[in-house]
Amino acid sequence: MEKILSLTLIELAQAYKQKSLSVSQVVQQVMAQISIMQDLNALISVTPEEKISRACAGAQERQNRDKMLGPLDGVPVVVKDNYCTSWSKTTCASHMLSNYTPPYTATLVNRLEAAGAIIMGKSNMDEFGMGSGGTNSVFGPTRNLYRSGKPYHLENSGLQCVPN
Repeated sequence: MEKILSLTLIELAQAYKQKSLSVSQVVQQVMAQISIMQDLNALISVTPEEKISRACAGAQERQNRDKMLGPLDGVPVVVKDNYCTSWSKTTCASHMLSNYTPPYTATLVNRLEAAGAIIMGKSNMDEFGMGSGGTNSVFGPTRNLYRSGKPYHLENSGLQCVPN
């Protein structure tokens, strides 16, 4: 189970095809990791639970019927907060847009969802994408995982988090 978050896209697609992992398992693991790592400030918002549940159920049904849409089907994805989503605020990490919910969804997000990807949330970033360090956001800087002071450690399979 701990290896789930270190799988490549190809490995995850193969695991889905072989049914050695279910979409539900992966989404549950990602949600748990989001909760554990919340203090790193990597996400500005998490997708509403009912939207995640619907997308997960659809992908799980396709996996059960061996009718996956392609390599992105059932894959949890985070998009930057400068991509518009009609179902969530799009702030661009700026105070000016802190309450803006767009009336449309960006083509990129629509295409990801059409391919079966499960949008888990929106990532923190420099205000309006003007920077590269994730330090100039109205929501605060994104903290470095390895310098966070939390008891994270590496396993053979990748990064693991040990909750307090």
